[in-house]
Amino acid sequence: MRKFILPLTMFFLVFSIAEIKQVVAQTACCPEFEMQFPRFKCQTADCQSSAIGLPGGNAVMCQYSTNKIQVVPGGIPGFTYSWVVTGGTINGNALTNLTTPLSYIDVTWGNGNLGTIQVTIYNSDSSCFKVLTQNFCLTKSPKALFVKNTGNTVCKNQPIIFTNTSLGVYNNWYWNFGDGTSQTGGMTVTHSYPNTGTYIVSLTVSNNSP
Repeated sequence: MRKFILPLTMFFLVFSIAEIKQVVAQTACCPEFEMQFPRFKCQTADCQSSAIGLPGGNAVMCQYSTNKIQVVPGGIPGFTYSWVVTGGTINGNALTNLTTPLSYIDVTWGNGNLGTIQVTIYNSDSSCFKVLTQNFCLTKSPKALFVKNTGNTVCKNQPIIFTNTSLGVYNNWYWNFGDGTSQTGGMTVTHSYPNTGTYIVSLTVSNNSP
């Protein structure tokens, strides 16, 4: 009796998959430019749609205020900055357009509700070219207001809660409690008087740029 053996032949297929990406090396890379300006921490009722301090969104500044606007990184030789301002003027003059090698300007806003700053940045052969635009909601100058949780007559050592309800854009505020004590900052503060007497409490707010 004969036996038949069938040869078993196995084939192995090997697949090789490669991912290819192109990398381009330039003689010089363009900087990642960004516009910087003072960021205010207060948002007022007439600017509720603002995205405070977010590039490309609506930032908040005060009417008639002067603020430094700059491009970073700055001071790079061979670059030109072409500034266009609407709703304000440049460097204390009547200018609304300025082309300069300087990467910063001072902008004084007018009495409108909106302002825009656009700067076009380019080098000598325009191989680096960037346009930055920032919109601003211009609100009224700050007005100091506060409320307290008591009447005008209190007992000695009775805690009084004062709450800052000031209007407008401001980044500094200062409490004076009229008894020789004061406090910088604090939207809500507590104070008491150990001695009898009449005390004048005041709140001062300002929008000095940092």
